[in-house]
Amino acid sequence: MSTILALPYREASQSGIISIALPAGVPIVATKVGSLPEVLTHEENSLLVEPNDFMALASAIKKLLSNPKLRTKLIIGGHQTIKTTISWQHTASKYYQLYQSVL
Repeated sequence: MSTILALPYREASQSGIISIALPAGVPIVATKVGSLPEVLTHEENSLLVEPNDFMALASAIKKLLSNPKLRTKLIIGGHQTIKTTISWQHTASKYYQLYQSVL
């Protein structure tokens, strides 16, 4: 059981840990790199900071650790993201739409 998940990447394409943390109810602090901002939205389902900004990263971690209401808000937002953005149903629907557009 984790209180938060910190993803201080300097660069990234995707991170499978997001699809594990969100349904597990673990709030995320991450850097705005790669495809992370495609799934994570600042103050909706995560806290996002610029890469290599260690002070902003530390501040976001402290903010999240000291604010249970914010952690709860991000957990709820994470569950909503799972339902609407990265669920298998949503993914299948997007692929279906793509396939229909090229036929």
